[in-house]
Amino acid sequence: PETLATDTGPKGPGWVFELRGYHYYNSPKRMGSEGSNHVRKTLITNLMKKPIELPNTDGTMISFTPEEIGLKYPLMLNDRKPTLVRIPNPDYDPEAIAAAMAAKAAATGGVATSTPTASGPAAPAPGAAVPAAGAAVSDAVLLEPPTLEVLRLNFVVQVVWQETTLTERLKARAEKEAAEKQNPAAPPQDSNAVAVTP
Repeated sequence: PETLATDTGPKGPGWVFELRGYHYYNSPKRMGSEGSNHVRKTLITNLMKKPIELPNTDGTMISFTPEEIGLKYPLMLNDRKPTLVRIPNPDYDPEAIAAAMAAKAAATGGVATSTPTASGPAAPAPGAAVPAAGAAVSDAVLLEPPTLEVLRLNFVVQVVWQETTLTERLKARAEKEAAEKQNPAAPPQDSNAVAVTP
């Protein structure tokens, strides 16, 4: 926007809040909506546009824009690429794997002598519960790895907050509404419009 060419940033007293976080919304299937773009489209957009409800003097809730509250100038400090990391697999269940291995051993006449480890599944220890021979065994359970490789983006976002009181917010809103009533916006003109005579 042209206004940014002359905007020199915040002036006067205020606060700068810094948010540090990470997300895994980085699938190659979401090109354009992954990485830093996801932070911009969600966190930063909400910091600028999502209404915030605050109580009035009588306790009723009033919806204010972030700008009315004094939030301005969100800034993403680091624009990096997601990196590959390992995280615990929430579907990895050592007990389920032990039971599945025992079922396979019982069905094939094998012997179960070990337990699952952090590196992957193994047969259960002696004395583990063994399903009846021939019971259905889910190969999906056995194939679940203990960790998963995922793309993670670490980000740092700052936003300026110059506090406005409830009185200041309501006064500014009333002045804006009065100005809009005095100078209603003209409907957009279509430069390609052609007058047609019936």
